[in-house]
Amino acid sequence: MGAPVAAFDYDETIGRGVLHWKFAPYLAGLGVIRNPHELEEIRQALVHRHERTQAYQAYEEHMISKVRELYAEVGLSRTRLAEYAKDFILNGSALEEQYAFSRVLFDVLREQGYALVLLSQSPLELVHVIAERMGFHHAIGNAMDTDEAGIFTSREGRLAIKDEDLKALVATHGYSFEGSIAIGDAVGDLSMLKLASTSMAFNPKPSFRQALDTDQVNASIIRVIERAEVVTFTKMQACAKDDRPILAEQTIEEVLPKMIAEPVRKNLEGIGYYLL
Repeated sequence: MGAPVAAFDYDETIGRGVLHWKFAPYLAGLGVIRNPHELEEIRQALVHRHERTQAYQAYEEHMISKVRELYAEVGLSRTRLAEYAKDFILNGSALEEQYAFSRVLFDVLREQGYALVLLSQSPLELVHVIAERMGFHHAIGNAMDTDEAGIFTSREGRLAIKDEDLKALVATHGYSFEGSIAIGDAVGDLSMLKLASTSMAFNPKPSFRQALDTDQVNASIIRVIERAEVVTFTKMQACAKDDRPILAEQTIEEVLPKMIAEPVRKNLEGIGYYLL
């Protein structure tokens, strides 16, 4: 049996914010593309997102589509985008803007020999740089469409299908889901999380919380909340008649195997974080 797999969503799980939506203004600042955040339709989509009149996934898909059009508009090539991505990641602050729990968990699992997989809907050119820099073994991301010359088109490429891609990767490399760990923040991560032995919803978005709150089948998923140097863990015990979840706070030792929980606690407390 091969190494157990550990699957990490990146945006809003390891990284604070969405990597691609930071990268696009960076490119705009270089004069490569127009800034999507200054487009009226994106402003309106952002308003809908904040007012919760539109699902986050719909906003994300809209942004992906618009940025794809902006790349095609200027004839940006995959090679050039990869060069910009490397400069953006290695010379910027992206690697510093990370959540403490997810980063410490990653470091512990790397030391313990897990097969580490990074997943994101950001372009592969960005995801590959982050994965290589952090020490992931594999990266799964948004493979945007290009023409024969390697120039991006406005056509839809292939977004990551996280559960299917992860299963294929595990089968190809002989990894194992036994003892595996997965962590994500959005309802789109749910099918991937259900593949793992230990699954965690990190600062779950509203639609994800609703899925966790109203379906007993998701009771095994651990809710991890990181706020102001405090990390808490809760699990659903049952659903009340009015569909409200009955939650129980857990210690990290109750939700993670001892060999993982102990060094994660030690490392977090060592940088001033509080855990139950």
